[in-house]
Amino acid sequence: MNTETSVKPTTALAHIARRRDSGDVALRWLPCGGGVVEDWSYARLWAAAVSAARRMPPTKQTKTNPNSANPYIISNPNISNPPECAGLMVQDGPALAVLQLAVLLRGYALVPLSPSDPRLAFLCRDCDFAFVVAA
Repeated sequence: MNTETSVKPTTALAHIARRRDSGDVALRWLPCGGGVVEDWSYARLWAAAVSAARRMPPTKQTKTNPNSANPYIISNPNISNPPECAGLMVQDGPALAVLQLAVLLRGYALVPLSPSDPRLAFLCRDCDFAFVVAA
């Protein structure tokens, strides 16, 4: 089991991509206050993230992988411009993990947002978001 507290997004993305056909548990969610534990396999997580990523607008710097049986969005590694930003204001849960992965798959820089953050207006002005997902 990986006990690191901080993982680079590209490393996590590559790890999930390599295991995208696996039935192993990638995500285990226990709601705060109890409830039913929800397990997501790598295959389920990948399929949901790819589906969400396809609904997001393309960045100016991304392209699809046409040679894959399960085409996914890949970021162009030779970009000289900073990545476009996408904001996420989503409650904890499996949807948060799916959307985080989808944003990274689509090639955006992920900016987590909270409605209670006093810097929210500043972040929205400063980041010039391509889009924001709020749920």
